[in-house]
Amino acid sequence: MKSRFIFFLILVNFGSLVFSENGNELKYIKECVNSYYYKDNYKNWIMGASSVLHENGKEDGFYDRNKLFDKDLSTSWVEGVSGDGIGEYILLQVYEDGFLGEEYFSIKDKKIRILLTINNGFCKDYNLYCKNNRVKKAKIIIYDMSLRVGQNETVVDDDPEIVFSDTVSLEDKMENQIIPIEFFLKKYHTTSTPEIILKFEILEVYKGSLYEDTAISELRAIGNYIKN
Repeated sequence: MKSRFIFFLILVNFGSLVFSENGNELKYIKECVNSYYYKDNYKNWIMGASSVLHENGKEDGFYDRNKLFDKDLSTSWVEGVSGDGIGEYILLQVYEDGFLGEEYFSIKDKKIRILLTINNGFCKDYNLYCKNNRVKKAKIIIYDMSLRVGQNETVVDDDPEIVFSDTVSLEDKMENQIIPIEFFLKKYHTTSTPEIILKFEILEVYKGSLYEDTAISELRAIGNYIKN
């Protein structure tokens, strides 16, 4: 861990970029999503996290973003930059729930509800939870994008569009927290599941008693159509 007193860790930052919500960011998000389909082979989406902690004595991938989806509170994603991790982020694909069973369609302006669920901090035990940072405030941005699905490739054709942006506050507790989000799709979609990406960016933390690491044990976004 990144001790406040002894700095003996090897930290690797996977190309975290600072940018505003403009065309450059939208192009970067597009590149990130396309990397999911091409570079990372669906396994551990490297560009889906701004950074990951690498710690001496721990195997590679010990704190990777895929720990957010393993349904195991003893594992966590941990950001990997010096300091408290302000500005670090996770990109999430919105998983299907109410999307399932839909026939192929061409949709626009359809209303979506997302339930973002989070187990904040390192929830393996209360001792680790207190020693490490927890997220206090986060910025949530949701991107709507069109996919072109062919026989040999899946790709984002044009730039994503921001359909939601807001700041949320989290409680300092190990229990599961649920954040409801509603918005309208703006892109035309020709697949049975729209491509929706949620960006979760750390803005403020509850300080750990020993380490500067900011950890999240579980993070998942489930989407449903809102029926008229």
